[in-house]
Amino acid sequence: MLGFYSIRKLIEAKQLTQEIVRSQIPLIAYPWKGKQVTLINWHKVDELYDFERETHVLISLLPVCNKMVHSYVFMPCYNEKSQIHSVLVNSDHSRHEALYLITVSEIIRLFERVGKDYVRMSKMKFDANKGDYEILQAK
Repeated sequence: MLGFYSIRKLIEAKQLTQEIVRSQIPLIAYPWKGKQVTLINWHKVDELYDFERETHVLISLLPVCNKMVHSYVFMPCYNEKSQIHSVLVNSDHSRHEALYLITVSEIIRLFERVGKDYVRMSKMKFDANKGDYEILQAK
């Protein structure tokens, strides 16, 4: 969660290139079955989401960060060797839409890409109403 919070902060501070900001993250979505997801039952994911109807989706980086930061369901998934291989997550806003799975390998790939991303040029315009510059583009 902290890594995704850091990415969101970098996005908001315009410290990442548009290539990274616009990137689409592959997730698996499991649709909501219609039963209320609450503070008491959020962990009963098999009753709340349809694991038989998985869909492969691409979601842009900022909404993925928000799902992690504002997670309502956050559940690590382990393989037969007791190693974390993925995370099931959704936010307070998306809990009645779907449950999303992101693999650890995708998280690592994303963190590596962000870590190697450097803004080399910014295009800015002064906004007199704000009394500050607005960053129009970061490359």
